Amino acid sequence: MSRPEHLAPPEIFYNSEEARKYTQNSRMIDIQVQMCERAIELLVLPEDTSCFLLDIGCGSGLSGSVLEDQGHVWVGMDISSAMLDVALEREVEGDLVLSDMGQGCPFRAGSFDGAVSISALQWLCNADKKSHRPVKRLYTFFSTLYAALSRSARAVFQFYPENSDQMELVTAQAMKAGFYGGIVVDYPNSTKAKKFFLVLMTGGSMPLPKALGTGEESSQTGHVTYTSKREKLKKARGKPLKKSREWILEKKERRRRQGKDTRDDSKYTGHVKSEFYEYLIGKHIVIIVHYDIDALCTYRILQTLIKYDRIQYTLIPVRGVAELKAAYAENYEQVKCFVLINCGGTIDLVEEFDPPEDLVFFVLDSHRPTDVCNVYSNGQIRLLWTQEDDQNVPEFDDIFRDDEENLEEEGSQHVSDEEQDEEEGRVAKRRRLGEQEIVQRRERKQWESARDKLMFEYSQYSYYAKASAITLFELAHVLAKDNREMLWLAILALTEQMLLGKIESSQYTLLAGNLQLDVDRITKKMNSNDVVSSLKITTEQDLKCTLYRHWTVDNSLMYSLHTTCKLKLWSRRGERRLQELLAEMGLPLAQSKQKFCAMDLVYRQEFHNSLEKCGKNYGLDDMVYPSFTVQYNYRNKFSASDMVFVILALLEQAPRSRQPDVCFGDALDCLSKSCPPELINTGLDRAKVMFESCFKLMKAALDQRKIYSAGPFLYFIVHESFPDWYLFSHPHVLLILARYIQEGYCERYRTRNSASMPMLVSSPYSQEEESCILVGLPPLCENSPKNFFGKAFEQAAERTNATCSLDYFDSSYIQLRAADRTRFLDTLTSLLS
Repeated sequence: MSRPEHLAPPEIFYNSEEARKYTQNSRMIDIQVQMCERAIELLVLPEDTSCFLLDIGCGSGLSGSVLEDQGHVWVGMDISSAMLDVALEREVEGDLVLSDMGQGCPFRAGSFDGAVSISALQWLCNADKKSHRPVKRLYTFFSTLYAALSRSARAVFQFYPENSDQMELVTAQAMKAGFYGGIVVDYPNSTKAKKFFLVLMTGGSMPLPKALGTGEESSQTGHVTYTSKREKLKKARGKPLKKSREWILEKKERRRRQGKDTRDDSKYTGHVKSEFYEYLIGKHIVIIVHYDIDALCTYRILQTLIKYDRIQYTLIPVRGVAELKAAYAENYEQVKCFVLINCGGTIDLVEEFDPPEDLVFFVLDSHRPTDVCNVYSNGQIRLLWTQEDDQNVPEFDDIFRDDEENLEEEGSQHVSDEEQDEEEGRVAKRRRLGEQEIVQRRERKQWESARDKLMFEYSQYSYYAKASAITLFELAHVLAKDNREMLWLAILALTEQMLLGKIESSQYTLLAGNLQLDVDRITKKMNSNDVVSSLKITTEQDLKCTLYRHWTVDNSLMYSLHTTCKLKLWSRRGERRLQELLAEMGLPLAQSKQKFCAMDLVYRQEFHNSLEKCGKNYGLDDMVYPSFTVQYNYRNKFSASDMVFVILALLEQAPRSRQPDVCFGDALDCLSKSCPPELINTGLDRAKVMFESCFKLMKAALDQRKIYSAGPFLYFIVHESFPDWYLFSHPHVLLILARYIQEGYCERYRTRNSASMPMLVSSPYSQEEESCILVGLPPLCENSPKNFFGKAFEQAAERTNATCSLDYFDSSYIQLRAADRTRFLDTLTSLLS
């Protein structure tokens, strides 16, 4: 079989097709990983230290991913543009340089702590052009590499010499350039396992590391010891790994035998790194993702983590419980591991799916409360958050009893006995049952009453916990794989929770402060390693003005939730107040009606401070909040809130002819740093339409007095006569409209105790099915996102026997037939009264 270097030059041989084939070949991936791990050991880098390394002939970044796994920062150079394109598609963390190593290493002196090269050096021994002289090209390469390395650094090349003459040629030119060292041959007596490594040193002559497979390496000291992952696992057999689930369970059992207080086993048992991430390695998994921004960001982080560890996966987006069941039914026979992102935590998965015993669910869900059967599942359901993230979970003994099955059997016997009791007297019945059994039944009723009370208190409110993307970013930090892209995804997830009112403002401030520390940490880390990144994240105090950087100031103030409600911009008086505010800010009307980016520089620079200062005179006291901005290369700067609204618009504001999975793909693409500007502009345009529609509908509702009081709550119904009614058939857009309606009503009718009233908003869902969707919001005065409508919806649906669907993972939504809506609202009124 011909050697690749004999067929064509590397930049031609590794074309687009060959590059993708090379990167997707599992055998080539395994070889690359093994060779790179061996090369790193031959580098003899200092332990527990992140080094700056050069990957020569980096290709599609397979060896670079190994460097990342071991905590190092790297720069790759390669002559094949097709290979580098694949590396960019894989979103490798290392910086990439298109360069011919035969022309030298284009880096300043002393830049790198070491260098590795896998299967690339042999290409320099061929003359692909008339001007190529292998001797000269080899010397140019080694001399410039010698200069680019720090003193005491090493360079290790795994290569495939064609014959002994090539080995002598390569070694001679390396020594001529100033290197010390030589060739190490692993497994020299094996035909298939034999591997050649050129080990070069800059700090003087030192003994070469011992080769593997010679029978001598185990008896020597002071040299590199190569231990594969398989050998490490063999040594660990018979004894559970520290921090693993088995290790923790053994420790807890030992504490129980010693009579010490020990918590019940639950899904919280175990370590996320070993119990989740390492469990996935080498497996085929199904990742099921909910249609929300937090879930999209979480998936992107997980995708980045697993792409280097040969984990095959299938992605399935779902919008509700029915689609989750369908996804499980289609895949459970082929796949034994499911990862559920922002779905599944609030339902009893074992009861719903009846999974085989060897199937495992990993659940990362920010919806609360978590189903208690998932909390105390026996290993099949593994929830990826800490116990502190769940509030007031009942103790196991308070909601489950060991004698429950026996009591149920006894109860079934009593049912048949009750038929005879009709003929027996009360005295005879007591005599037959016996006093002890009567006591047991009384205790059971008391326990059941206490359990029902506990479960009601635990499940009566639905709410959101910390964003799932933040939890996964913390895992990436533990794995030493966190970067700016992952951090930005965590920021977007947190910002979405704040903008949609899913978490309290104090919780947002706390978590945003933690992410600001991560921004400083990662920036300092990259600056210390002289790494240049195309993505830049900054922290700043942002304005509560929707999309003002990409809109006109006049429109942004008019359609933003905060300013339109505080200034009452639905009225003529509110419009005059807006004009007065702009005049006090010194912003001419002509400037406010053109795009912010087209305004004069002096007005743009002063806008933030002048609005914050002058806004206090108009009731805009809290116009700023801690936020973040991102900038890719020299493109426009986007705030976190801008990107959240763009992604939300792509996800839920597409034309009705566009399929949901296509919208999901568009929103996912928008999270990539290579997202085309046209897609972002499309999202911006749709977001503007969304906010304009919310404002117009709120204005019409207030002017026409269409917001009604049902006694215990307020409600508003979007009718099909409204031109853009279909925009509000999506849950998140309907939630935004509900917030406009609620805050606008409370600002207009302050004297009616309106802030203490919950709000319910309904919109048509499907004309064909004649169905509608409802969402409930808690009272504005409570300043808490905890929502009681979930339980109320469930009870009202049972009482009315209405055709409805409790399919949403957020229980504050419900879908029902439009004809049943009036009856449903009447039942809800009586329940809440």
